Amino acid sequence: MWYEDKIELYVPGSNGHDENFNPVQKPESWSFLGDCKIHGNASAKTVPAADGKDYIYNYKITMYTPAIIPTLNDKVRITKADGSISEKVMTVVGAGTTKGKLSIFL
Repeated sequence: MWYEDKIELYVPGSNGHDENFNPVQKPESWSFLGDCKIHGNASAKTVPAADGKDYIYNYKITMYTPAIIPTLNDKVRITKADGSISEKVMTVVGAGTTKGKLSIFL
């Protein structure tokens, strides 16, 4: 399977102090997770949510397991190689790993 699509994880900004105790604000950013394959959900498949109900997801992302795995309610930005989806921001509703691959449900 070729992974030509892109996924990025939202990293919120934070406040802190430098070595002289001056206030420093770290800006928000997007961290590239890796190449992936974006699959649509035309047949309205569901994934069990944390509250016990079934959730109909919009996209399933398949990729090799990255160093950082998105957790429930994280924001991700997806871009499809063919241009049909461009920098679309979505929320993670589920994720799981098997055999070195990660599936993320949005």
